[in-house]
Amino acid sequence: MLDNLRKFIVNFENGFNERINLPQDYQKVENIVVAGMGASAIPGQAIKESITLKVPLEVSKNYTLPSFANEKTLLICVSRSGNTKETLSQFEEGLKKKCKVLVIPVGGEIKLEAEKFGIPIIQIPVEFSERETREIFSYLFALLFKILRTLNLTDESPSLSVLKEEKENIETEAKSFLKEIKKTFPIICCEYSSVGTKWESDLSESAKHLSKSKELPELAHNELEGWQNLDKKYSLIFLRTNEERKEIKTLIEAIKKITDRKVKIFEIFGKGKNKTENILYLIWFGSFLSYFLGKEKKVDTKETKYIKMMKAEIKKMS
Repeated sequence: MLDNLRKFIVNFENGFNERINLPQDYQKVENIVVAGMGASAIPGQAIKESITLKVPLEVSKNYTLPSFANEKTLLICVSRSGNTKETLSQFEEGLKKKCKVLVIPVGGEIKLEAEKFGIPIIQIPVEFSERETREIFSYLFALLFKILRTLNLTDESPSLSVLKEEKENIETEAKSFLKEIKKTFPIICCEYSSVGTKWESDLSESAKHLSKSKELPELAHNELEGWQNLDKKYSLIFLRTNEERKEIKTLIEAIKKITDRKVKIFEIFGKGKNKTENILYLIWFGSFLSYFLGKEKKVDTKETKYIKMMKAEIKKMS
């Protein structure tokens, strides 16, 4: 798994270099829906939060599509296995609603269904079938980026110059940071839900370590009141970027002041020349952190036993 995490930049470049051939009318859309679950959904959310798009984008993590989905919707169904029930359900609904559908799987049922109905397929490389979806985040992010650029739905181009400079340091810094939080319940606070969600899901899946993520500034309007009961069993981790608004900076300083001495407080700053690179840096850092924390706890960082048990129980009940 560690080798795969180290290929973050290589995987990104491979994703962005994929050849994309889609019908011309796929450019003529009024909105975008990325349908996916778990680690397949987070790249879409990161795209929404980091890239300027010409039409709105929503990420749908459910059995049903948003009510607005119609023939002017670009529906991108992401499922590495190709067998994710929720994504398959949205795919079927997308066909009924005459959305402009494309699928991104390694194989599985959704690929077979797409072939049957003549739906465009952008196949994830077969070698990724042996990897967990969380290990190929940068590939999926870049692939979505390339699709949207090809369809003229964004004018932005990726830049990874700072990430390339930091690739030797980020792993070391993440490994060092785990010593600070390994015996705490982390509360991850970030302006970008994609970053916080990726940290929380990676800590659960790779390290079997419970945490929760809260989005700024929303947490200041509800969650904060419960923090009167925080103690040293918790850690507050503020994930920040050099693109922060002044109001976010002020809010973080105020929260730090009122929670001081009650709980461990940490700040990790993204690095990069733009918002996208900052977000990618923070996500990559969290992936390394979760892996090393899992190794520290002597757990299987790839195994997802409870998720498999849950799926097996559902299959019995169906």
